[in-house]
Amino acid sequence: MISSVGNEDLGDGAHFSLEVLADSDSPVAELTGADRVRLVTENMTRARDFWSCFPPKESGIGDDSLSYDTDRFANVPMGVGPVEVFVHTPRSGDSPSAEDWARVRERRIRSVLAGQTPTARITVK
Repeated sequence: MISSVGNEDLGDGAHFSLEVLADSDSPVAELTGADRVRLVTENMTRARDFWSCFPPKESGIGDDSLSYDTDRFANVPMGVGPVEVFVHTPRSGDSPSAEDWARVRERRIRSVLAGQTPTARITVK
């Protein structure tokens, strides 16, 4: 299941994607939380290889995350428990940094996983 939202056209250019992964060999199979965490971990390993051309660094956000920049954009792929998250922001414009958005996403996901109403917000400057 994928939830993707962004405001590229008329907003600040930030884009967010959240994914709860399924088993590619059997998409209708019921997966445990541990199975989903394993899939997120595997995808983060693949992300390290895929994005290696941008020298990604460990960002310390979520359970596992990378942060990488180019001249035009910044990205943070990360895993928070069984949820895979991708945050993309432009290098120019009014958007907060990809890391700032990723910290908010992490806090909101952890709230939902704990059965609480998410309240984390980005600080408006």
